[in-house]
Parts: sequence; C-alpha cells; structure tokens
Amino acid sequence: MTNKNLNSKNSIKQEDKPRLLASNPDVGRARFRVYAHVLGRIKSSLNAGFYLETIALTESFISDRLDSFMSAKKIRPQRITGLGCYLNGLKNNLNGFDSELLDAVIAWKNKRNKSLHGMAKFSTLEEADWNQKVENCRICAVEGEKIANEVKKMVDKLRRQSIKERKNTLKK
Repeated sequence: MTNKNLNSKNSIKQEDKPRLLASNPDVGRARFRVYAHVLGRIKSSLNAGFYLETIALTESFISDRLDSFMSAKKIRPQRITGLGCYLNGLKNNLNGFDSELLDAVIAWKNKRNKSLHGMAKFSTLEEADWNQKVENCRICAVEGEKIANEVKKMVDKLRRQSIKERKNTLKK
C-alpha cells in the first residue's frame, strides 16, 4: 500500500468521526455495553497473558474517556491522531482534570510506546532478551489497567459535576 492510498479521500481520519453523544438512552446503553466488554476484555486478556492486546484496548479506552471529558468541557485539540493529542490538549487546559493522573497517563503512554514499538527492535544485546520484552509488556499492561480505571473514575466524576453545573445554570 502506498502513501497515496493511505491519504486518499476515502480514508477516514479520527477527526472526521464525531463522537456519538448520549442524546438518547439507546446511545448511553450502547456505550455502557461497549465499555463493559472492553473492560472485561482488558481484564481477561491480561489474565491470559495477552499483554499487547491489553495495552491496545487500554489505550483505546483511555482515549475514549479523555475524548468524553474534553467534549463535555468543549476542549478540542487541533488534530486527534491518538492518545498523545488528547494528552497535549489536556496539558494546556486541565479544566479540573487531576494533573498527577495526567502525568501518570503520559508516563504510561511513553512506556506503552517503548513496549509496543520495541518488540522487534533492539540496540543492545540486553534489549534483545525476549522474556524481558514480554515482562515489560506485562508491567505496562498491569499499570495501564489501573490507570484506565482511575481515568474512568476521574472523567465520570467531572462529567457528573459538569452536568450538575449545567442544570443549576438552567434553573437560574
């Protein structure tokens, strides 16, 4: 596949796909079901030793929760091409998001990059140890699951606050 094919008009960029808002109960229920499946699969893939799958699902879940928070707060990064764009958007506008949790997500993202992209790469003989690569992925997967749960709690809390504030504003 050439770069021309990758950049064609037919390819769908993340920013071309708007977030489906929970404007009706069906969307909310569907999102709840998807989250339950994703969180369950994160746990089962981690327990089964499928660390790369765990890491990929964790990144997807964290990105979605950050997108939800940023949508609620009307914070939009210029381009959304991955987790890094959400994190960069939040760095400049925390808007109630816990800075220590943001730092933890950034550190995890960097560890994720090193773990995933380093599976076939090495620059020293020590880095060529397959068992160490798998162990690094296991550690990243375990940390990612914990961070994903913390991000979920934080975003849920901030979204509830935001909804409450909007309702109070409408009452006045």
